[in-house]
Amino acid sequence: MTIGAVIGRAVRSRGAWALVVSLCSSGSGLLIAVAVARGSSVDEMGEYGVAAAALVLLTALARSAVTDPLVAMTSTPESRRKLGRASAIGAVGAVVLGAAAFLLGSGYLLVGALAVHGLTMRECTRAVLVARGAITVAVVTEATWLTVTVGAFCGTACGVWDSIAAFAIWAGAGAVLGYGAAWRTGSDLRPSWAATPVPTARSLAFGGDTMIGSGVVQLVTWVATAIGGLPVAAALRGAGTLAGPVTVGLTAARSVLIPRAVDRLDGDRGLRGLARDAALLCGLATPFLVLLAVVPDPIGAGLLGATWPTVRPILVVTAIELFFQLVAAVPETAHRALGAGQRILVLRCITAGARIPLVVLAAPSGVGAVVSCAAAVTAASSMIWWISLVTLAHPRSPSSPRPTTPIGSPS
Repeated sequence: MTIGAVIGRAVRSRGAWALVVSLCSSGSGLLIAVAVARGSSVDEMGEYGVAAAALVLLTALARSAVTDPLVAMTSTPESRRKLGRASAIGAVGAVVLGAAAFLLGSGYLLVGALAVHGLTMRECTRAVLVARGAITVAVVTEATWLTVTVGAFCGTACGVWDSIAAFAIWAGAGAVLGYGAAWRTGSDLRPSWAATPVPTARSLAFGGDTMIGSGVVQLVTWVATAIGGLPVAAALRGAGTLAGPVTVGLTAARSVLIPRAVDRLDGDRGLRGLARDAALLCGLATPFLVLLAVVPDPIGAGLLGATWPTVRPILVVTAIELFFQLVAAVPETAHRALGAGQRILVLRCITAGARIPLVVLAAPSGVGAVVSCAAAVTAASSMIWWISLVTLAHPRSPSSPRPTTPIGSPS
C-alpha cells in the first residue's frame, strides 16, 4: 500500500477524525486550565477546579443518559437528533449550579450555571456526530472553540483580563457553539424528557452509572477539598491538566468504542477483539504516562505557576491511575453495548462503596494519600470490569443480552 493510500485511508477513518475532535476539545480545556493556574492563587485554582468538576459531571451525565444509548441502539438519524432529554438535564444542572454559586459566593460556579445548558448540548451533539453522524460538523465546532480559547489564553497572558474572565469566554463560547451545532444538525433544544426515544429505565441505568462512577470521583474531590482545603482541589485539577494528552486519547477512544463493541460482540471472537483494542489503547498511552510521571520542574512551574509544588508529588500515582482507567475503558463500554444496565449499576456501587470511605480516611493525610487510594480502587475495578464482561459475553447463552437489540425492544 502506498503512502498516499495510507493517508487517504486515515483521512476517511472515523477514529482519526474522532481523535482530531478530542484533540481540539481537550486542547481547549488544557489552555483554560493553564490560563487560570498561571493567573491565580492556589485557592482560586481550587475554586476553578470545583466548578470545572461540576461541568464535567453534568455534561457526562447527559451524554451517558441520552447519547450513549442512542448510539448503541439500532436507530435512525432522525431519532438521534431527539436530544430533548439532554436539554432537560442541562436546564436542571443550570439551576443546581446557580444555587451553589449563590450559597458559596463563587464566580466560577456562576459562570458554569450560565453556560452548562449550552455545554451540555455541545457535548451530546458532538457525541452523536462522532459516533454515527456527519463528523465534519463536530470538527468545525471544536476547532472554533479551540481558536476562541487560544484568544482567551493570550488575553490572560498579556494581562488584558483576569482568570475568571478567560473562564467566562471559554465557557460562553462552548455554550454558543453547542447551540449552533444543535441548530445545524436539527437537534432538539426544547427541554423534554419524553422527547428522546430511549426508555427511562435505560437512561436511569446509564446515567446512574455515570453518577456513581464519575459522580463519586467528583464527590471524592469535593469531600477531600472540604477536609484538606482548596489546595487539594487545586492539586487534583493541576494533575488533570498535565494529563491532558492521555485524556485526549481516552475521550477519542470512548467516542467510537460503543459502536465498535457492538460490532465486536456480534461476532464469534468478540472478547479477543476487545482485548486487542484494550492492549492497543494502553500501548499507545504508556509513553505519555511515563512523560507525565517525570515532568521537569521548569515545565511544570511554567504551566501551573503557584500550583505546581502541590501537583509534583502526585504525578507518578496519577499516571498509574490513568493506566488502569485505560484498562477499564473497553469493558465498561462493552457493558453498555450489551445493554447490561443492572450489572453496570451493581459494579459501580461496589467500587463506590470502596472509594468513598478510603478517600475520607486518607484526606487528613494529604492529597498524596487521596490519589493513592483512588489509584488502588481504580486498579481493582478494572479487573472487576473484565471479569464481569467475560461472564456476560463468553459463553453466550440464550438469555445473554444481544448488542444488536434495539433499545426499547422486548428483551
